[in-house]
Amino acid sequence: MNICQTLREATVAGSVVTGQIESRTDIDSCERVERLKRSFIAQIPNDEITFIAVLNDFSDPQTAGIQTAGAPLPNPETPCAGVS
Repeated sequence: MNICQTLREATVAGSVVTGQIESRTDIDSCERVERLKRSFIAQIPNDEITFIAVLNDFSDPQTAGIQTAGAPLPNPETPCAGVS
């Protein structure tokens, strides 16, 4: 699988970094989604990432189209089918 992530925006305040990334993957292309936008926040004291959180940006129409915010994923009928 090919993944391309592009940093679109970054803001640094002390050891906290916030910003937006744009993600493109083969799977997204198969779903007819050009790209997904994600927001992130990271804590980087002493040049070491100690915390990072990444969330889909549902204000973007393409990202919102891939999954509705808060919608639960359905349980499969037969989990682990075909796995021995």
